[in-house]
Amino acid sequence: MLKLFAVLVLLSVASALQKPEQRHYGCIKGSDVCIYPTNTAEFQCETVFDFEVEWHEKAGNKSSIDDIKITFTVMETGEKYGVDQFFRMSKGKQRGWSLEVYDSVVDDEAEVYDVIAIKWSNVFVKEKFGKGEIKVTVVTPRGKTSIMWNVHKPTKRIAKNVILLVGDGMNINMVSAARLVSRGMADGKYKDLMHMQSLPYFGLINPAGVDSIITDSANSASTFNSGFKSSVNALGVFVDSNTDDDANLDHPKVELLAEHVRGMGMSVGVVSTAEIQDATPAACYAHTRRRGDKAEITRQGIEPCPGCRFSVIPDVLIGGGGRYFLPSSSWNGSNMYEAYEKAGYTVTYTKKQMAKAAKSKKTKKLLNISHYGNMNVWLDRNVYTDNLRVRENSPNPDKVKDARGQPNLDEMVDAAIKVLSKNENGFYLMVEAASIDKSAHPLDTHRLLADTIELDNVVGNLKKWIKENGDDTLLLITADHGHGWDVYGTVDTHVWKEVAETCELNADITNLSKNVKCGAQTFKNYFASDVQSPVRELALSRRIAVGTYAGAGYPDYEDKDGDGFPDEWDVRTVLAA
Repeated sequence: MLKLFAVLVLLSVASALQKPEQRHYGCIKGSDVCIYPTNTAEFQCETVFDFEVEWHEKAGNKSSIDDIKITFTVMETGEKYGVDQFFRMSKGKQRGWSLEVYDSVVDDEAEVYDVIAIKWSNVFVKEKFGKGEIKVTVVTPRGKTSIMWNVHKPTKRIAKNVILLVGDGMNINMVSAARLVSRGMADGKYKDLMHMQSLPYFGLINPAGVDSIITDSANSASTFNSGFKSSVNALGVFVDSNTDDDANLDHPKVELLAEHVRGMGMSVGVVSTAEIQDATPAACYAHTRRRGDKAEITRQGIEPCPGCRFSVIPDVLIGGGGRYFLPSSSWNGSNMYEAYEKAGYTVTYTKKQMAKAAKSKKTKKLLNISHYGNMNVWLDRNVYTDNLRVRENSPNPDKVKDARGQPNLDEMVDAAIKVLSKNENGFYLMVEAASIDKSAHPLDTHRLLADTIELDNVVGNLKKWIKENGDDTLLLITADHGHGWDVYGTVDTHVWKEVAETCELNADITNLSKNVKCGAQTFKNYFASDVQSPVRELALSRRIAVGTYAGAGYPDYEDKDGDGFPDEWDVRTVLAA
């Protein structure tokens, strides 16, 4: 029994959307109590996490928690334990805030609750309790709430190294389309597999979070790096009901995989074509409620987060995100490049500098930041290189004038492995092809497919490296979420452009090629109104350039030099997606 005599101090005001009988995601329906880790959490014993209980009382009742009882029941044996027995920690830290709950997005009258939360930091389930289901019961003056955890015993380590590749936003359709563009098809059959399709095991995952069927990169990457489901925008934390920005670092934390392997003496590397503070890379080493806390995330790269048992301090950080290293946007107005150098990092800004540092025996830790923001995509780095001549993209204007020195993903991975493999205890490396996602948002098909192929080439390189270096590295590739994207045919770009040049309002259709007609004449009968705007007319006319079913045929991409990428992207027949 834990006695708590306290006056509730309102630290902030949070708001929530009321779901039927569920006040906050993570809470049991019909209960005034939320428990973290949440119901159905599944984890290995000796995993470190913050255990938190929050209780909601109607505002104005002026009640305090006179007593609260927390019991852990090992279901296999029926044994019951209190907090101090179960975690060997009897004192928790108390917080409080006000919670506003609305019935719907159009409701303007909130029900207000006073919240008390009690958090026990850096606890773990001892191995002797790792026997399957554990029932967690919380009794308050208002009632009883129970949830279930499923706890596993520690597994035996087999692999020396672990490499996790993440195609951000990549779905199965994108892989199939990349295969079509890269490998080609004839007689209804693909000519070859992608490297990622030749791995020995294949499965599907469910990235949905505690709060929604639709996840984001922060939530899903946090799950990959901790084993716990979380919420949208969250990195390395369970999300309690406090929405105040000042409390972003106070949410109950979970141990990250990188923190765990640090305790085993392994090295840690993070590589991304996004800002190195972006959601997926940050999930490897940072803890915050808001993925947008990028200046704070940069700080956490070299300093322990508040309340964390361990700090990751990756041995390798390679990507973009120079903005948050510069005094104008850093967490405290300092030059974070200099702070990283003082922390033992060799700091570089171009692929040549990076490659040289990676080969040097003097390099213990490597930071390569080659862009002010997200790195340019593969097509811009390798085909449309004039797009790189922008001084504003320089990661550090005092050192490099622009971002033309950006490396490709395979070069980034090669540099990371050269540094990480110096550690005989092994390493954990996370690699993100970030711009599959960033190109999918604006439906930039060629750019998302090129970045998918780039990631696939990394898979091929890593398969060779693993075979040549002891064959004791676990290689995994996954997406964190998938876009609603697919291929529905092809486009004849010659016809598309001809229509664009000729189909204008009041155009003389006798000047058009055979079978090409402007929209107002061709599609007039399909619409109730006879009025056509120039833009609508052009859009309708272009339909003739889109081939579906038998009209789709095959695209014209070819890869004669065998590098996996089409030799020409500006071909006549391209994918319609």
